[in-house]
Amino acid sequence: MKASILKFLLKRDNRSESSDKSAEKALKAFKKATSCNWYSSFLEEQNCNVDEIKTVAHFHEKVPCLSKQTVFATQGFDQLVNCSTRNIHSVMLSSGHSSSFSLGVITRNEHRKLASQTDLFLEIFFGIKKGGALLINASAMGVRAFTNHTCCDTGPRSDIVVQLLRQVAPHYRKTVITADPHLIKQIAEEACEAGIDWSKLNLWFISGGEWFPETLRSYVHGLMGKSASVPERGFWAAIYGLTELGYPIMFETPQLALHRSRLSFDQRTVSNLPVNRQCRCTTPFLFHHFTSGFYVETVETNEGIPELVFTTLAAQRAIPLVRYRTGDVGSLLPPDVFADTSFHLPVVAFWGRMNNYAGNSTPKISVTDIKELLFKDWSVASKITGYFTLKNLGNNVQLSIQLKKGCLLAEEEECGLNHQISLFYKAFVDVEAHDYYGFNHQMELDFERKFNHLIAE
Repeated sequence: MKASILKFLLKRDNRSESSDKSAEKALKAFKKATSCNWYSSFLEEQNCNVDEIKTVAHFHEKVPCLSKQTVFATQGFDQLVNCSTRNIHSVMLSSGHSSSFSLGVITRNEHRKLASQTDLFLEIFFGIKKGGALLINASAMGVRAFTNHTCCDTGPRSDIVVQLLRQVAPHYRKTVITADPHLIKQIAEEACEAGIDWSKLNLWFISGGEWFPETLRSYVHGLMGKSASVPERGFWAAIYGLTELGYPIMFETPQLALHRSRLSFDQRTVSNLPVNRQCRCTTPFLFHHFTSGFYVETVETNEGIPELVFTTLAAQRAIPLVRYRTGDVGSLLPPDVFADTSFHLPVVAFWGRMNNYAGNSTPKISVTDIKELLFKDWSVASKITGYFTLKNLGNNVQLSIQLKKGCLLAEEEECGLNHQISLFYKAFVDVEAHDYYGFNHQMELDFERKFNHLIAE
């Protein structure tokens, strides 16, 4: 499909209708998935009678949810994959952050379409036309970039990326860098130190896989002189994907990024969104998603927290997943929540990981809240790596922050950080700033793994 035709279709306001159709497709996907032996056995163990599932309402009421544990910890590769190994182009493993691994499979048929889909995505939502860009893939864990643009796979090496910005990027109309949020911060800082003239580059950062705060994006935008308000010059955009489901599943547009920025500067407006009771000052991401590839719903946990749940809709999926729990907190927003968005697609508020907090008493100390507060003061942000740990100390929590090499926080900066945290958590958090080599956890940071901010007692 041509970009112009897809743009026209996206501007039609059919969000509610698309959601209903997506639910009907999920019901059909469920019926098809029951032909897989492992899934059929799972349904039997859960006492789910397939013949009773006849409507979307039945689907929601009676079909049990899958999880990483019930799928990947209990089934072998040969049981899960619903195609011949000859039809598999590549296999991807998750980060193992949760102490267990899941996997995703890309078939050869899917692979043939990926580059065109990526390029169409970049053109429609970011105005990056075919063949006109340099894509620097600085992603970790061997994540590949599928594109017909000029591509350079650097891995998570900030020094190589900076050299490409100096020597190669000026010869392209546009540059896209995919990387981990902490690496993006380091790239931006090192590029400034190296004298890179951001005003001469139309440059986008794109990151996914790790939740990052709007305060960090604001800090990086400040270094670059970029903003989603002038998207044609580039900005930092976020996407959401899971190894086992696909990448990306959900994505920002410039308008949604701007809405998130406004929410961050005026926390009162966050109250207009469904509340995540796990945090106090976290600004959620606002993502669009296509209803044709996945059915998105939420399931409340025992604590009343909405968890994002996905069903794959493509008939040729190597591993079909029905009502797959992500372990992520999210809310499906009303169709008209942001009436001024160019693309009339459903919107999801994404808050980060489930149960991502420390503390033995109330309130729990949210990891995403601490991330939000760490980068509020740009002078502090410039001196920290962004890595920190939370450890329970009786009724309090110890927050240990890693400083960049050769950096120290001034007394007023420490006081300011303590004050920002105390506005939300009063006397519950003990803050300690450690020099780079005095930080005991993952001292030499290589960006190859997701960082665990929660330390066991």
